[in-house]
Amino acid sequence: MKPTALRTPAVERAGVHHAVGFNYRRLPAVALMRRMVADGAVGKVRLWRATWLSDEFTDPDTPYDWRFDRQMGGTTIADLGSHLIDMALWMAGEIRAVCAQSETFIRERPPPVEAGEGGPRAVTVDDASSALLRFGSGALGAMEVARAAVRRPCDFTVEVNGSRGTLVFDYARLNELRYGSADDDPGLYGMRRIRAEHPSHPYAGSWWPIGQGIGYGASFGNQVADLLEGWPDAPWSPGFGQGAAVQAVCDAMEASAAQGRWVTVSEVVGARPDPG
Repeated sequence: MKPTALRTPAVERAGVHHAVGFNYRRLPAVALMRRMVADGAVGKVRLWRATWLSDEFTDPDTPYDWRFDRQMGGTTIADLGSHLIDMALWMAGEIRAVCAQSETFIRERPPPVEAGEGGPRAVTVDDASSALLRFGSGALGAMEVARAAVRRPCDFTVEVNGSRGTLVFDYARLNELRYGSADDDPGLYGMRRIRAEHPSHPYAGSWWPIGQGIGYGASFGNQVADLLEGWPDAPWSPGFGQGAAVQAVCDAMEASAAQGRWVTVSEVVGARPDPG
């Protein structure tokens, strides 16, 4: 067993195509953000932060379903957090350790609609969680996820602060980035708006003319196009290995919240049996 590395997925050893649906990677602005980070637009990454706030579970009368059952994987960390963690790994690299906290504010839910009558069901997942992150590069991070934020329908943001600049993505303005560089004219201090719609930007050239923008559904169209582009020879990305890396960080966050301490991701990976 190797406690510091994830094992190769069986599908990869078998030569089978495999992918995980982290569709937000395929939004032009998010893909542009990652490209700019990789190209050094912010210098060395020092801080990475993200929030995802939703009001999905604010109503205590929302009936119980699988999303309130930890055994079904319905935690807020695994649901909203997995997408943010994927973007963190994709933009800033390996996450080595986390320190998290979680809370369940509404601890019981009415029975499922299909169950008809019956008593309330115990909720076994978090309504909200947050975590500090330590990256392998030495960068620091912070993230917060919640399905209990009133009047926040599906609001997430990602920000990268580097040694030479800052990049910000806000899903409410999903065709835009904000960017500021230490090399900018001091008289223009602040951040500029980049409209991620130019044909030179990732995916943008395959959609509408500048000014028309794209929506949530385009992320899935771009994902399908990417998977089919190199078929049948090119491997798909992100694959199961990247999905397992995200899941390991989710597991580390849940362990940290339960135990009240920093947890290294290698602890979680090392605790898993080797599938052979």
